[in-house]
Amino acid sequence: MSAALRTSVAAKIRELAAARGVSIERLADLAGISRAMLWRVLNGSSSPTLDTLGKLADALGVGARDLMPGREQ
Repeated sequence: MSAALRTSVAAKIRELAAARGVSIERLADLAGISRAMLWRVLNGSSSPTLDTLGKLADALGVGARDLMPGREQ
């Protein structure tokens, strides 16, 4: 995953979490991933696996495709 795509995915995750009033810490708990992993994804220092994207999407109540840039809710 390119740096630009990682940045876009991270921004989308933050946007959806904020729109739902879910803190980053709570999102990690809801998704069943470590807070450290979520922070690495949001910092762009780690590319999320498809499994992680799926967990985050489920926690946010969207499809995994909705975490991709250019997808509107």
